[in-house]
Amino acid sequence: MISGIRYIHRQVKIKWAKEQGIAQMESWFSDYSNVHAFQLGQQIKKYIPDDPHFLMLDALITRRFNIITDPEGADVYYKEYSHVKEEWILLGTTPLVNIEMPNVTFYRWKLEKQGHEAVYAATPTHMDTLFRTLHETGTVPEGMVYVEGIYPQTVSDFLSQQKNGFYIDKNEVTNQMFKEFMDQGGYQNPGFWQNEFILNDDTLTFDEAMVHFKDITGRPGPATWEAGDYPDEEENYPVNGISWHEAAAYAVYAKRSLPTLSHWQSAAGFLFQRWPPLYGSNVVPLSNMDGAGPEPVGSHAGISYFGANDMAGNVREWCWNMSPTERTILGGAWNDVSYMSTYRSQMPAFNRSPKNGFRCAVYSDRNRISEQIFLPAPARGNSRDYRSEEPASETEFQFYRKQFLYDKTNLNSQIEKRDESPEDWIMEKISFDAAYENERMIAYLFLPKGSVPPFQTVIFFPGGGALYQTSITQSISPKLHIDYILKNGRAVMFPIYKGTYERKGGSCDRSHPGESHQHTECLVKRVKDLSRSIDYLETREDIDTARLGYYGRSWGGRMGTIISAVEDRLKLSMLVIGGLSSSKRLPEADEFNFVPNVNIPVLMLNGKYDFIFPYELTVEPMFDNLGTPEQHKKLVLYDTDHIVPKSEIIKETLNWLDKYFGPVNK
Repeated sequence: MISGIRYIHRQVKIKWAKEQGIAQMESWFSDYSNVHAFQLGQQIKKYIPDDPHFLMLDALITRRFNIITDPEGADVYYKEYSHVKEEWILLGTTPLVNIEMPNVTFYRWKLEKQGHEAVYAATPTHMDTLFRTLHETGTVPEGMVYVEGIYPQTVSDFLSQQKNGFYIDKNEVTNQMFKEFMDQGGYQNPGFWQNEFILNDDTLTFDEAMVHFKDITGRPGPATWEAGDYPDEEENYPVNGISWHEAAAYAVYAKRSLPTLSHWQSAAGFLFQRWPPLYGSNVVPLSNMDGAGPEPVGSHAGISYFGANDMAGNVREWCWNMSPTERTILGGAWNDVSYMSTYRSQMPAFNRSPKNGFRCAVYSDRNRISEQIFLPAPARGNSRDYRSEEPASETEFQFYRKQFLYDKTNLNSQIEKRDESPEDWIMEKISFDAAYENERMIAYLFLPKGSVPPFQTVIFFPGGGALYQTSITQSISPKLHIDYILKNGRAVMFPIYKGTYERKGGSCDRSHPGESHQHTECLVKRVKDLSRSIDYLETREDIDTARLGYYGRSWGGRMGTIISAVEDRLKLSMLVIGGLSSSKRLPEADEFNFVPNVNIPVLMLNGKYDFIFPYELTVEPMFDNLGTPEQHKKLVLYDTDHIVPKSEIIKETLNWLDKYFGPVNK
């Protein structure tokens, strides 16, 4: 009797898992709710662990994760990064190997072992290992945290004997700490000032330099102080209004060092350069980057990869490296735009902006650090300021446009596969001749079951992940990005662009430097691929070719500027988390030269904290320079990073399609 009840109960659960559980899991995943999707997946796994659809979804949602400490035996606690006030959850004791965690999710960690200093950390789970060295109580320099090694860091670096770890201040140097330096003769003792004073190409003496380091009353001290003292009740605020020379002198006094660029970035950790999409909307909102001024150190909950406070915001921080008479400063200040938290600036060493502060480092073995680390900082790359640039003239644009022209030869098209099994659409896999090199193109055409032809049609261009995946099924397309368009009654054309998915193999499989001719060559082929796909759509009686729209996501959002400028058959454009490139391109491949020639209605959806497409640097100039009339372009900005909630994408894109294409034929 009992076994029969258990059997029936299990069958009910299996039915639930197949008919409801997977659909809900997929819905949460598509809306980037990976934690909820993962938790539900753990329940589903009990009943249908071998279901192919579940396994494909689970592989995208679940990450195998390792937590290792030296020595072993540390209790591991965790919670989601933004859930600051929630209780810590005990996960287990190190070593923890191959534990299952939600993929691409940001956590803060606490590692505790009796007799050792507690260690705090922050990391996304897309990294496969969190390694930390535990130090016996009292052996870590006061007020500092340990950093495992100089950036770039890998797990093998952590586990090697040459990891060359160092210490960095947990907090920025405070007013009270700097006052102690002053009270010990900081501005009178030349021994603390060990670097040449170069101002406007002149080398100053110590006495000549000290004239430049006065407070607002003319007394020695930071520019924001008065009568040689900091403002009342601000002893725990970061010292600010100081030059690089003052910061370097304090470091000598404290028997510490200004961190090099590499050491500072190492302390900030992977989250700066390895996974910026998660960094923005997690760290920045918990940092002082939208305030009226500096605030007490550590009063905001934003912590770095190694547990340091305020590495984003509060005050920006001087680093050692020069280039050639300027010095490096990082982290952004309380009133800087969000991308400045990861943006490296160069500033004259005598600059005493109220935004300027610093923290110190201690190197375990200075002799083991490569001298290259201390040399002038390398160029920041090809970062651009579009405010100082002018796009190409109409004559130049027309010249650039010609590279995308091709002879419209016979398509020789063939429907290679037709799948009518999905509930809401029919999928056709189509091949036809490309516009170059005797190649065959592949495209997937998704036709809605809920409307009647001719179908309004959206042509999709994916994100950069397409360069690394071998099939669109790896991103469970169309369910991840375009299912709602099909359910709404519109068709979607998904061309397989040169170098992506099934068309990998050759020089376009990877990204190329923007100013290379190889980049331009691949760009031209991909634009031709989209145009060739429209050629095919024009042969179909079930497609309304007067209502063709473009939908680009991330990489596709950037590509949309060029495509919408040169392809006249597109009647509207929807760009999700896209923007201009932050690096230089050859003029004929530079999106900025095409933007003014986009004249169709354009919808842009972007994240305020996106460090791939920073709003002020790449999104705003793109939107402002669009040739589209003001009343026909729209930019929606969200408090997110390189992710926009799918519910918002659905709402805005369907409204855009309805507005310019009208309702579908149900």
